[in-house]
Amino acid sequence: MPYDMLRSRLIRYMADKGWRRIAITSPTAECGKSTLALNLALSLQRRRDCRSILLEMDMRRPSLADMLGVAPPIDLAHFLRGDRPFGAVALRVGDNLAIATNSVPATDAAPVLASPYLPLALNDIQKTYAPEVMILDTPPMLQSHDMMAIANHVDCVLIVAAAEVTTTQEIDQCERELSGQAEMLGVVLNKCRHQGAGIGYGGYE
Repeated sequence: MPYDMLRSRLIRYMADKGWRRIAITSPTAECGKSTLALNLALSLQRRRDCRSILLEMDMRRPSLADMLGVAPPIDLAHFLRGDRPFGAVALRVGDNLAIATNSVPATDAAPVLASPYLPLALNDIQKTYAPEVMILDTPPMLQSHDMMAIANHVDCVLIVAAAEVTTTQEIDQCERELSGQAEMLGVVLNKCRHQGAGIGYGGYE
């Protein structure tokens, strides 16, 4: 239910703006951003009229393959380096979702994400597969510069904050760094101990 409600609002808002790419990040590690990104992608897959793609861009600490319980045919990092086509690295889920993950950390994450090939690679996916929504599971903003290398190549950013862990100062810092780089879609409050009868998330705008 929470992910389906988030999905519905996301699709509507992005369609109104003509946006296609959303980065999901967090101020620091262990906020649950990758879990949210994966569950959102699986929720989108249940919408038969929506084609979507999930890319694991957090290449220093990949986790999606373990969550899925599968090994990628080839790591997404190979596609981002220009070594393999996207079709060789993506896992297909049903008829309308592709997920590209990494099985091992990439030691060259920073130069790969800062490479001029990155926007070409993302444009190639967009042109070839025409997803309505492309989700990028990106690194935490305040622990490396990797996210800011990606920010210019997405339409909007969703920040995942952990209840009782993430501070308002950290969220404010993320907002300042994103200013002028990408539109901030909102903040999802994750890992709440006490949830009411609502959707289970607070702070989503």
